[in-house]
Amino acid sequence: MVGRRVRLYQKSSCGHCRRAKAILEGMGLVLEIRDLIREPLNRNELTDLIGSTDVREFLNPASTLFRQRRMSTFPPTKAEAIRLMMEDPNLIRRPIVIKGKRKVFGFEESVLKELARP
Repeated sequence: MVGRRVRLYQKSSCGHCRRAKAILEGMGLVLEIRDLIREPLNRNELTDLIGSTDVREFLNPASTLFRQRRMSTFPPTKAEAIRLMMEDPNLIRRPIVIKGKRKVFGFEESVLKELARP
């Protein structure tokens, strides 16, 4: 069952998160779910999740803060992005799905289905 376990970081009111959850459960995966609003990520968790990934891939372009700060034009440094995501979890692109060493940021149905395959 170890290979069928997936971590899902979500916001319960997020439509893409609900769709991702349904797809993954529908493919028989066992989900460990964490709500990013009810249980915000701390600095160490965010640093580990982002790893060597370009922090821009981790930012939610639909968030108010992203638009207000014009982050598509002026992206924050990794340290600044982590600080802002700790203050406003809506800045985190969701869902985040982790299976083994693979991480998926955001909703992309075909990628989630590929990730769910044994």
